[in-house]
Amino acid sequence: MVRLQLVGIARSLAFQFLRPKINSGVVCSSFSTTNPAAMEDVKVVKINDITESKYMNLKRVTYKQNGIEKTWDYFLQHDSVCILIFDTSLQSVVMVKQFRPSVYMTKLKERKEKGEPDATDLHPSNGVTYELCAGIVDRKEPVANIAAAEVLEETGYKVSPDQLEFIARYRTVGVSGAVQSVFYAEVDSSQKVSDGGGLAEEGEMIDLHYLPLDQVEEFANDVSIENRPVGCLFALNWFLRKKMK
Repeated sequence: MVRLQLVGIARSLAFQFLRPKINSGVVCSSFSTTNPAAMEDVKVVKINDITESKYMNLKRVTYKQNGIEKTWDYFLQHDSVCILIFDTSLQSVVMVKQFRPSVYMTKLKERKEKGEPDATDLHPSNGVTYELCAGIVDRKEPVANIAAAEVLEETGYKVSPDQLEFIARYRTVGVSGAVQSVFYAEVDSSQKVSDGGGLAEEGEMIDLHYLPLDQVEEFANDVSIENRPVGCLFALNWFLRKKMK
């Protein structure tokens, strides 16, 4: 009986250690850090068909499955990292917002196909997405190092690779087999050393969006919010399941 009690206490202490530092006295409303007018000042100049890109390589494989010859089109792309950041000072999940041309152009195409009036007059806000901090693995370094660098570049928080808790690794399927590695980081205001916002020389314009703790579940379950990747939803539900209960 004593041994069972000790095991129970040990598990309880471990669970308390793993939980984020929750301060019920802190009340924070969802807010962003930059003027959306700059991000949404977008005008499509032209659209080109391309045969090569430094980010992806289109391929077609011919193969036999159970004696039947088949073909499949796919593309090779960089692996990536994704980081769920929780700011204990603000009691908020730190998200990023950015204009995604692929999302905007796909919505524009859908609008044209539906024959909607003024199909070419789609407001750029339709291409702005809610995401977690993320980036491509484009150099030979441990993925945790790359993840820590992305946190600094995009959000301005300085974290060390050993601060990152590994969550999962999974592959995209269908048109690519690239791997995404997902991490969790707890930060506080003392680690905010810059504004973040991404690298201007790489064309990045990133806005920070702080999602208060008491709104995380609502955001994750709100089916009306379309512009968010599945990896973001996966990580938020992991946070709710592993850190909040």
